[in-house]
Amino acid sequence: MAQSRFPFFWIVLICFLVVVPAIVLRSAYFEEGTTIGIARNAFEDGHWLEPYRAGLRFVERPVLMSWLLGAVGLLTGTITDWMARIPPALSLLGGASLIYYFIRPYVTVAAGLFSALCFIVSPIVLVKVATAETDLFMSVIEFAGFVVFWDAARKGSPSFMRAITAGLILAVAGLVKGPQPLGFIFLGLGVFFLLRRRRVDFIRLGLVGLIPLAVTTAWYLHVYQPGDVRLWASHSRLNTVSFDIWLRHCGWFTLQTALNFLPGWPLLVPVAPKALRRPASERDELLAALILFAALGPGLLAMWPGAADRYAMPAILPTAAAAGLAYDALSASRPRFTAAASMILVVLLDYQIALNWLVMPLALPLFDRERYYGQFIAEAVALRPGPVYGETHAVNNNFFVYVPSPLREVPLDTIVTAPAPIWALIQPQDEERLRVLRPNVTIVVHIAGHSPWEWRLVDIRDK
Repeated sequence: MAQSRFPFFWIVLICFLVVVPAIVLRSAYFEEGTTIGIARNAFEDGHWLEPYRAGLRFVERPVLMSWLLGAVGLLTGTITDWMARIPPALSLLGGASLIYYFIRPYVTVAAGLFSALCFIVSPIVLVKVATAETDLFMSVIEFAGFVVFWDAARKGSPSFMRAITAGLILAVAGLVKGPQPLGFIFLGLGVFFLLRRRRVDFIRLGLVGLIPLAVTTAWYLHVYQPGDVRLWASHSRLNTVSFDIWLRHCGWFTLQTALNFLPGWPLLVPVAPKALRRPASERDELLAALILFAALGPGLLAMWPGAADRYAMPAILPTAAAAGLAYDALSASRPRFTAAASMILVVLLDYQIALNWLVMPLALPLFDRERYYGQFIAEAVALRPGPVYGETHAVNNNFFVYVPSPLREVPLDTIVTAPAPIWALIQPQDEERLRVLRPNVTIVVHIAGHSPWEWRLVDIRDK
């Protein structure tokens, strides 16, 4: 009864339980150092439209989330890890609420909540809920573009403003992570309209796509320098691999995606044939569009050499929305099927709550390595001030989330010639070379990484 009266309360509560206290306890990991480093280079050094990280040009893709964090940094003077994690955390709440209210006209409250929770507890999302990365942020924005466009298409409305709104939302998503993830919505909806022979909607979708295409193209043209095309091709994984490596990638990616998209996708298997057939009800039309949105993008990535499993993130929202529709349809005819999916959902939720509220607080050193090293570096530099350089292969950008001094990532030759006093992160094998090439300075090792071959912080001073 409580669920039927206060569905939004349960969505907020579950989001809180899976995000807190990890959002403040866990130190920076994955690509958080890159997101925050770009934001710092924006508000500290003025590198905005053309991003830099640790003093190096970083134009692999647009970086809207870092630009937003940089704007916060202008006001506060700093960007902490928990501040940078607020956009993904709000994306979790916004995405779950959007899914619920989007499919609620077609399903019961229980099915709507199941759909929202499928999104929240899916492994691909749980890994990112307390992480300052762009995948979740971008995916929720892209799904919002789908909702706006679908609502216009469902009503048969040729509304110019609805189309412009959908296009602008997708343009924002493109500025978060580049245009490649937008292929999910255009591939899924495009195939759906072709299968249904809805030529007007297909053309309208193409016209809407011109808006994000124009916006992202304008950014790439603005930052372009000779040689960037090769960088962008590498970032898009446009490379060739041998057949056996490609085959292993296909299998491994498929397995990872199947696990990452639990508990929702198994419910789609028995309902997909009916939904994809014509003629269909309005509900089945939505289910078919969601299934194609959810399936075609990951299917293409499975055959794309070098694609990481996190690239499939845009498909998790349509998967969860479709799972809610399927849950409602199967509750009476296949109750054991829906019960099994619900059990998986509960297990995943219990795991995340236990990790956040028990394991992480009680075993904090296991999750706090980057903060420990970063604070040590910050204290050392504060006692003996000097520029901080990082040799390219020795830098862990997550350390510098906790270091107020700017980092400059450089080749070893720059460290060899830079005037003392300086601090430098170098590889252990380069320490002896540095001593030989700089005999007139004092070089003191202050700390080494957890692996003796990984990195060390050295203080380089005049004798």
